[in-house]
Amino acid sequence: MQLSLTHNGKTYTNFEAGDLLAAGVPDEVIAAAVTEEAVAFATTQIDTACDGLFTQSASRAQRYSQKYEEALAYREADYPGTVADGDYPFLVAEAAARSLTKRQQADLVIETAERFRAIGAIAEAARASLPDRINAMAGPAAKFAEARQAVLDFQQALQAQQTEEA
Repeated sequence: MQLSLTHNGKTYTNFEAGDLLAAGVPDEVIAAAVTEEAVAFATTQIDTACDGLFTQSASRAQRYSQKYEEALAYREADYPGTVADGDYPFLVAEAAARSLTKRQQADLVIETAERFRAIGAIAEAARASLPDRINAMAGPAAKFAEARQAVLDFQQALQAQQTEEA
């Protein structure tokens, strides 16, 4: 495994752990670099799994957020039958496009958002646990094995969440 780090003002790029030790880089500095690489690896894997479920478009994510806020506001208003198009532009337009009532569309948006929130919470908990989980391991192989296990644990929790929703 290639590591890149800076120690005592000197930058080491694409060095093996043994070569870093031979160059006088302390073991704890190497261990921290390995932990950082393993955390980055697992974080990328978790984010990639989420990206397959969520949108990768910033503008679409913003629209989804606005749709969710509208749907909540519509529900909080006790699903009024008559509304001005400008009060709920996403809800009105999308309900008509889907041949749904505004209430059906609002409930669908809220239900979908709540499923994504549950998945997002699982992902964030998995990401938050990475540094401690990986740092607790001794040696590069154990650290990366723990990173892979953390990703597997996340995938299993994600699958359990999706199964529960079905």
